[in-house]
Amino acid sequence: MSQNSAIRDLIYFDFDKTTSIASQLEDGLRKEIQDTYTESTELGGGFDLKILNVGGKESDSREKLVTKSVHHDLLVRVEENLLSKNYAIDVNAEFTSNEDAVSKLHQAIKERPYVRVEGTCRFHDFGRIKSLVNGLNDIVDFLEESARAKIMKSDEYSQAKLAIERGEVGVAAESDRNKKSKGKRAVKRVNDQLEEFVNQAIAATVMSRLPEWQVCGISNMIDLLWPNRNILLLQPFEDNSQLEFISNLKSDCFVDSDPDNLLFAYSSQPDIPLTVFGLATAIPGQDKSAVVNPSSGASTATSDSIKQLETLFEGLFNTIQPIESLGRFSYFPRVTVFPLAVYSTLKR
Repeated sequence: MSQNSAIRDLIYFDFDKTTSIASQLEDGLRKEIQDTYTESTELGGGFDLKILNVGGKESDSREKLVTKSVHHDLLVRVEENLLSKNYAIDVNAEFTSNEDAVSKLHQAIKERPYVRVEGTCRFHDFGRIKSLVNGLNDIVDFLEESARAKIMKSDEYSQAKLAIERGEVGVAAESDRNKKSKGKRAVKRVNDQLEEFVNQAIAATVMSRLPEWQVCGISNMIDLLWPNRNILLLQPFEDNSQLEFISNLKSDCFVDSDPDNLLFAYSSQPDIPLTVFGLATAIPGQDKSAVVNPSSGASTATSDSIKQLETLFEGLFNTIQPIESLGRFSYFPRVTVFPLAVYSTLKR
């Protein structure tokens, strides 16, 4: 099955932008498509003239007109048009992971700026990260208390507490002042050891709290730099991690109005390949080692500092990943399904 004839499970679709391109390619937007086809019906019959038995079949043909409204097939039309007219490039069909081909790929995209590319993806929803960071310490507190309650209900803990209580009773009954003092210190030491054991057991299973200055700093940076940003990073070739395609996804263009449904179905790091089709708007060259302020012409950030900042947030996304996984309830042998419809079956 060809790419253009394949069924697409659309996650994101900028209908207005695609409509604009279609109207330019087709000299106006086709809102409806009409197909005409001929339907034939065979008519069987016969009659008996005593001696001669004459039989035969006749055909009744009529034309039918079917009107189809423009919907998501608009994307297929635009892809086919741009590819056939050499405005677009199919990255996976025309290139390999050979690093030597990167410069050729960049040049080809400059000549044919629309791209269709498939690969491994990661979704970075900065609004979601902000919410998780702000609520992370509350979740950590809850998990710590849950772990503590579980330990305190265990037989080992109950036996240890019982031994401590017996020691306290024995110390209270001791009349010798020196022995009483020594007994109190021994009981306190055992009690402290038990508490330390509990704290270490909790720390081994529950992540640490974030310092308040980190929570405020991350929230402020997201508000300043990435407000309402939902970014898609796509890697087309597994053995060339350096080549990635990045896209900013507008919240009102998700096919499902709630992007959280997308994250539940696919996760923030889908294990199936996704395709991005769009216009390449920036292709930085190797010589561009700094971000330049057009008004002053001065370098504002080096390539290394940008990489350090991205690495910081990449680590943050990886840290948050286990919490996102908790909310998806996805584990063997369950199969997570993104529903196309939910309905009831009527029976008589």
